Amino acid sequence: YQGVRPEVRNLAALFIPAANKVAVFADAFPPEAVQPALAAYPVVLSKSLGLPSQVMEYVGEDRNNFAPRFGLAYKLRRSTVLRAGAGLYWNQLNLNYMQSAEMTLPFLVAATFEQPAGSVPSITMNNPFPGNGSVPANPSASAFGHLATPYNLQWNATVEHELFHALAVRLSYVGQRNVRQLGNPNINQPLPSPGAVQPNRPYQPFAGITRANSPIFQSSSNQLQAGVERRYNNGLLLTAQYQFSRVLGVESFMSPANYNDSRGNLGGLRRHVLVASYVYDLPFGKGKPLLKNLSPWMNLIAGGWQFSGIAQALSGAPFSPSFDTSVVGSVGGRPNVVAGSSLYPGERALLQYFNPAAFSVPASFTYGNASYNLLWGPGQWTWDMSLAKHTALQERVNLELRLDAFSAFNHPTFGNPNANITNTAAVGRITSAGGGRSVQIGARLTF
Repeated sequence: YQGVRPEVRNLAALFIPAANKVAVFADAFPPEAVQPALAAYPVVLSKSLGLPSQVMEYVGEDRNNFAPRFGLAYKLRRSTVLRAGAGLYWNQLNLNYMQSAEMTLPFLVAATFEQPAGSVPSITMNNPFPGNGSVPANPSASAFGHLATPYNLQWNATVEHELFHALAVRLSYVGQRNVRQLGNPNINQPLPSPGAVQPNRPYQPFAGITRANSPIFQSSSNQLQAGVERRYNNGLLLTAQYQFSRVLGVESFMSPANYNDSRGNLGGLRRHVLVASYVYDLPFGKGKPLLKNLSPWMNLIAGGWQFSGIAQALSGAPFSPSFDTSVVGSVGGRPNVVAGSSLYPGERALLQYFNPAAFSVPASFTYGNASYNLLWGPGQWTWDMSLAKHTALQERVNLELRLDAFSAFNHPTFGNPNANITNTAAVGRITSAGGGRSVQIGARLTF
């Protein structure tokens, strides 16, 4: 059980959909309430709607967050171990979880103050807000449902095997299910229809109404992980890790009537990831296989060299095609998929990384049928290298000189292509890149 910040209990207001009114959770209107807002909008005390005067009694608090865990380790053979585990984990709510109940109508409202006709100013530094001003005809508001703590289920199994001295391999399956993840939908967003948006909103006279921290999103992931590790031995340490991931879920939506219309690949997550790292002490100098009988002065030059690096290769990140519209009352978003068309050209290039002809703009006031994040951008690989020289100046004094090269081969990491099919001049083109080589030289004296 996680309590919510206590100060919200003294100053809170929420839009109540069933009443089409904003309820102030108090026995009387607090002095912080903006008086013109109380007069202009349907703002009432919560008790007039049969609701409690404390907001947390209305929202509720989640007091049954039981989180069982299970773990297993079993030695299959002398050099083979099986490990497995599963558990339920509750997310930590933000400390400002209920802040939107304080920073909303009638405690926060945009007012307009105008200078009247005449030469004498009424708006001065000593009195910047003269009178009550005027409030907008269509204010925004905040709403809340019953508090539901997000949680995730995790399970995994791993087999580790030592092939021979200092070298081991690992194979793992990792699964996770994220449930009741939080979003902030606008419950006053109308479905696309001809004409101005405001008259079609379901709750009048309000503009946007954010239902804060709504548990509307979910996702699941399945991963295959494999790794090999050579522990430091004879001057060499080596690790390599590979991961294949398939992560599907809902993290956004198009239609306010269907929060599950955008199930697909979650943004920013790549299917394939390979990372390798190494540290190698060059075999020269005192205590090494080569040139081990050098004089002390020559050993200062030939000994103590170390070569290391990290290399990684990643497949592309997912993205969605999109379109814009200027039709009043219609919406942009994901387009339609043209049946029978290939999503990618025969050979992907910077000037055309996907096939724009595979998509079309849907009819006005409708949503496209393209899946969420159905396209994949370019992969990337980088290799960082380092050369270091360790020198013992005295028994307790050591000098390290190092040369570090990040993206040593200067391989660019390209961004995703322009995905807006209504921008015909740039659609499908990759116009951004990073990953340029950078080199730094450093020295460190330890004593």
